[in-house]
Amino acid sequence: MIKRFLLGALLGAATVWGGFSLYHPVALTRENSQIKVIPNGYSQEVFRINVPRDIVLDDSEQNPTPDNLDWSAASFLPGMQVNIFKIRDINGRVIGVASRMVSSDLAKERISEWLLHLPARGNIYVAMSGERTADGAYLGSIKQGTGNFEGVTGELTERFVKDAGLSLEPESAIELSFLTQSAGQAQ
Repeated sequence: MIKRFLLGALLGAATVWGGFSLYHPVALTRENSQIKVIPNGYSQEVFRINVPRDIVLDDSEQNPTPDNLDWSAASFLPGMQVNIFKIRDINGRVIGVASRMVSSDLAKERISEWLLHLPARGNIYVAMSGERTADGAYLGSIKQGTGNFEGVTGELTERFVKDAGLSLEPESAIELSFLTQSAGQAQ
């Protein structure tokens, strides 16, 4: 009886080991970060969203969401527009996804938030202010980060670039430029 049990346990362990050697679970590959180091402990990383190619979900009046997904009429999101995009590094490789919530009532102050998810790196949550720079870009600050972005502080500049010349077809881009400082580098 004990011999059968031990033989069964040994064969079971061998089967599990054999199965795992043939089947490899998903291993996310981390693309090399395209980070520019700036003096005083800062770094800059730029992401691009090619419009309209990288739009996953556009909840605007021109492209309304299907009725079963329409959350803009919900009481907890009054007057908000929600977008989901693929994000690219400066070399044009898709490296993650981003969601943006923007107040669709332009008569009031613009409220905007970004959440970027970069697999194998982490997430960044940014709250944008309603302020614009002289060249029309919006500014925001990093509020929270996970993974590699945990404890990171900094700001985001959101800029719309018309006909960015990224392909043969006319295409614009949303450029997200992060200026960050790690928690251990604060001066």
